[in-house]
Amino acid sequence: MLNGIKDFLGRNAVLWCVMLALLAVEQGEAQVFSLVVKPSTNSLSVNGTLAFTLSVTNLSGGTLTDVVVTNVPSSGQLFEGVTNTQGTLYGYTNGVGIIFDLGPMINGEVVTLLLTVQPVVPGSLTNGFTVADIGDFGLTNTAATNIVTTVIGARADLAVAITAPLATVITNDFTYFTLSVTNFGPDSVPNVALTNTLPAGFVILNLFPTNQFLYTTNTATNSTQIFTLGTLAGGGFTNITYEVAPTNTGAFQLAASVGAPNLADTNPLNNFATSPLTVTNYGPGNLQVIGNTGVTTNFQNGLLEETVTVANAGTNEVAAFRLVARMRSTNQFFNSVGTNLYSAGTTVHFDPFVVDNGPLAAGSSVELLLQFAPRTVPLSAFPILTAHPLSVANWSPPRATTNSAALNFTRIVKIPNGDMLLEFPTMAGQKYTVVYSDNVLFSNAVIAPPAVTAYANEMQWIDYGPPTTLSAPSNAPARFYRVYKNP
Repeated sequence: MLNGIKDFLGRNAVLWCVMLALLAVEQGEAQVFSLVVKPSTNSLSVNGTLAFTLSVTNLSGGTLTDVVVTNVPSSGQLFEGVTNTQGTLYGYTNGVGIIFDLGPMINGEVVTLLLTVQPVVPGSLTNGFTVADIGDFGLTNTAATNIVTTVIGARADLAVAITAPLATVITNDFTYFTLSVTNFGPDSVPNVALTNTLPAGFVILNLFPTNQFLYTTNTATNSTQIFTLGTLAGGGFTNITYEVAPTNTGAFQLAASVGAPNLADTNPLNNFATSPLTVTNYGPGNLQVIGNTGVTTNFQNGLLEETVTVANAGTNEVAAFRLVARMRSTNQFFNSVGTNLYSAGTTVHFDPFVVDNGPLAAGSSVELLLQFAPRTVPLSAFPILTAHPLSVANWSPPRATTNSAALNFTRIVKIPNGDMLLEFPTMAGQKYTVVYSDNVLFSNAVIAPPAVTAYANEMQWIDYGPPTTLSAPSNAPARFYRVYKNP
């Protein structure tokens, strides 16, 4: 009869495991088994092999008539095989369990079993093991243990970096910083999450690329964004650029982190990044906008242009300065390099500006060429211009110039007024940055802002002097140029 019941239960592994669990409830006798389970590892990758070595010892002092060992695994693992020194593999169902019928065991006898499984999903897996004597279905005693194993979804090096603004940031400036996430491999990593924490008082204006990544915001502080980046292949990367406006002065820290569930990161030190950002007000000084040449149309570039003069009426030299334009639309000011958000009560102004990066001595002046988009600026709507000292300005070449090659120019021409015209191949919609220097080695190179957007497969760029470059080409002893495609 017993063999008949076993035959039935061998075909119904779930019922067999449930019956043993019920029998195990009623324990009160002295321990008669030793059950030792040793896993081959505490962590492994998905689709690897996980082995368990089981040692069952009869400590009862007598012969046990029918010893059964069960394994009840959590979901997410497949049975691979079993090796046992005695007994029979009685039944197995993937995701449910395995039953060994060891038969009788004499006192002190040790039976060794080897069970191998294959984890197929990442996470935390549990394997429960129970040994019992069920001779004539009279439970003598049981021993049980649970083994928890971590299954790794991927092994890779995720890294995050922050590219902070190079130029001086003034309160309420529209400023940018970029978060770069890279998977250095070797595995592809699913469910990558990027967390960014903004300092207090930073207003998010835009995120680029727009609407490509989903993110959630900590509504309590409105300062932490968590981006869902999806799967990042080995060697892959992605960038997210913030446009923000800091409303307070001070020394701040930008901070970001990257991670993924069930990832064995080979270099966790680069999972976090910080970058300092100092926000200041305008410096002391007395600058005046004292005149302009009137508006003309430049038929070479199709822009409206005017030349204005900024004079230092103060008693001290200023390191650099901004010329700010109060305008209805920031897109009208073609060669502006940034925008400041100005609020006066309920009125909000967008103030685009250019920067002159050279020192301006007390009593001296400089001419700046301003360019405006002709189809959006009525001649009667040119802006109010104000000049503001900066304590320092930094237009060092961007990172792209250190890890990408400069493009070849197709033409460099000195035009009749002394300006230099550069022509180079482009990709429509791509931004480019011109870098110049007074020596061929570019040992003191600076950028010529702003970056320009190409609208065809070739474009022309003109060096007309301040504010884009420190001086007119005709006044420079030597000038060398390079152009780079922005990341």
